[in-house]
Amino acid sequence: MFDIDKLLNKKVLIVDDQSDNLKVLYNTLKNAGYEISLAKTGQQALNHVFEHQPDLILLDISLPDINGLEICRKLKENEATQQIPIVFISASIDSADVINGFEAGCVDYVRKPFVESEVIVRVRNHLTLKCLHEDLERRVAERTGELARAKHLAEMANQAKTQFLSRMSHEFKTPLNAIMGFSQLQEQQIIDGETDKLLAGREFIIDAGKHLLSLIDDVLDIAHMENKLLKLLLEHVDLNNVIMVAITTLKKQADDASISINYNGTDLNVKANNERLKQVFINLLSNAIKFNSERGLINIEVNTIEGYQVEVSIMDTGVGISPEDKDKIFMPFTRLDYAEKNEIPGVGIGLAKSKYLVEEMKGSIHFESQPEQGCIFFIRLPLV
Repeated sequence: MFDIDKLLNKKVLIVDDQSDNLKVLYNTLKNAGYEISLAKTGQQALNHVFEHQPDLILLDISLPDINGLEICRKLKENEATQQIPIVFISASIDSADVINGFEAGCVDYVRKPFVESEVIVRVRNHLTLKCLHEDLERRVAERTGELARAKHLAEMANQAKTQFLSRMSHEFKTPLNAIMGFSQLQEQQIIDGETDKLLAGREFIIDAGKHLLSLIDDVLDIAHMENKLLKLLLEHVDLNNVIMVAITTLKKQADDASISINYNGTDLNVKANNERLKQVFINLLSNAIKFNSERGLINIEVNTIEGYQVEVSIMDTGVGISPEDKDKIFMPFTRLDYAEKNEIPGVGIGLAKSKYLVEEMKGSIHFESQPEQGCIFFIRLPLV
């Protein structure tokens, strides 16, 4: 239902060379809550319209300088004024004048002497139609913008998937080449009787196999995530243990990059999935190491929020995230330009997977970052 209050203070221009008509129409519409302007000539009317853009015009056909029909045609030819509704007022009883008025572009025709209540109703109806039309255009523009953004995101996602498949092909080949190469080497070593060298090759094969299995698990998880099939069993989880496992897992990677990790421990428990929460922290810590500055720092803090949530913040002193990358940081298959240019390892699914897992654990994840000033990721989870 249309809100009639939207019509209050709408601007109405009355154009008539008769002072009595102007006075009656002014008082009638002013009392109805409209903002009224007056003009006695066609030129005054045109000047006012182009300067002030009224919401509706009451226009006499007979004016001393410019015919009302000509004024109407001029306004309808101009893109800036063609949507303003024009209601003709005239003493003429000739039906040809009415037809000419509608052909010129008016929306209504009121004969003099006019009935005040009739004028109020007609003005209200046409202003209502104008408001509805503007509201519809606004909604169409918003929806068009939403569709354009959705199309852009879909195109980005499609491009990211193509790049992801290309990267995954390379990622799969690396451990497969290791497995094939060391298997062939071991075969030759067996033939040559060099059995003492088999153990070293076996370790390389096992490590490559584990890496390959991890890649396959990631791809399967993404497929399940896209189809909303990845569901988690929630339990009481020792948060300190999960964070320590993640730090221990990545200690060598951090040491190799001369990255220090500060963490003071916690005695809090959260409602989550133990294994999946480890994956989340491993993903975030791995990124904090890979995108950190030389001899950088990672600081992990745990705080309670409003007494029913735990917030874990992971801060690094790295390159940060550019404004243009912020909207796509959690999109699957997406890698930042910095990662591509600097050949940082990864396939672009870690953050998307982490966001999905945290939200499945009834939590949330967000970040704050400025280019060249590092990044802070915040994970919130229900407190037990």
